[in-house]
Amino acid sequence: MSKNFKDLSEPEILALAISNEETDGRIYADFAARLKDNYPATAEVFKEMEAEEDTHRRRLIDEFRRRFGEHIPLIRREEVRETRLADSKPGHRDGASVR
Repeated sequence: MSKNFKDLSEPEILALAISNEETDGRIYADFAARLKDNYPATAEVFKEMEAEEDTHRRRLIDEFRRRFGEHIPLIRREEVRETRLADSKPGHRDGASVR
């Protein structure tokens, strides 16, 4: 079931951010794995980006647990409507993304 971003609770927004960091880290890891043989320098950049996403994810998890407890609800970006900046500003429809 899809939800509007504006209707998410604070714990749900943090959970979404955690999920996004995990997904993005996995994407970067896949890029690094595919590039390592032919483009090792570029692969290294993606490995560093993966590590950065992991750091962000861990910080968000720590903050979630500190404020809301151990259970982090599963929520994915695909389940949330209106996550684009343009959708949240009246009169703007240029496709600018929040990310």
